[in-house]
Amino acid sequence: FRSVRSSLAPVEQIRAEVENISSTELSRRVPEPPTGDEISALAHTMNSMLGRLEDSRATQLRFLGDASHELRSPIASISGLVEIAQITGEPIDLPSVNGILAPESVRMQRLVDDLLASASAQDRSAPREEIDLDDLALTERARLATLHPALKIGGAIEPVRVLGVPDALTRAVRNLTDNAAKYCRERINISVETSGSQAVISVEDDGEGVPDSAKELVLTRFGRTDESRNRSTGGAGLGLSIVNDIALAHDGELSLTDSPLGGARFEIRL
Repeated sequence: FRSVRSSLAPVEQIRAEVENISSTELSRRVPEPPTGDEISALAHTMNSMLGRLEDSRATQLRFLGDASHELRSPIASISGLVEIAQITGEPIDLPSVNGILAPESVRMQRLVDDLLASASAQDRSAPREEIDLDDLALTERARLATLHPALKIGGAIEPVRVLGVPDALTRAVRNLTDNAAKYCRERINISVETSGSQAVISVEDDGEGVPDSAKELVLTRFGRTDESRNRSTGGAGLGLSIVNDIALAHDGELSLTDSPLGGARFEIRL
């Protein structure tokens, strides 16, 4: 009995330390005995979990701060016009409605929709079904051709079927094609192919591309290059991070490289 109690003493130390760790003290860690046994492995696993929780909390706080910052500007614009109307007693004129109220309302709606999409994109519990990626890509090609008849749209498409969430994968491809249409000169390639056991969807354009220093940035939430800081054209910087989250939720990945066309090449591997 004494031997068992002595051997379990490190477990009690781990339990006591975990009990004292609050949501604001996630930088703390439990003691790891240098014994190399199961208890040492338990402590190491516990510290790894605390590290992931700390990273997750930091990401959430950063996300809330960025979202608040993005919403502050349109809310301030709308509130300013309303205050002027209250002070003067005059209705808001039509040019202000068309030039400020309407665009800012659309911007807030788009941001809220993107925030909801960003949250749902990480859901791994959504029901999955078989999806023909070639049909999805062809549908996006047809949509782009209708919206942008001057664009040259190409790319090789092979028949590929995967298991996934149809709405999520459709949004992922659409975000990539909309991004390409925004920054291309005249050509976009949408391709679907297989690489070993993986399905590969690629969208590339002949635009200016993304500098190497910004390739990781543009895949993060609210990440924008300097050229797209204008919110009226560059958006909030959520579109590509949503694609990244959708790919990760499907046990895949999103990568960004330079395209032979001269611009950017985004590639989803599933």
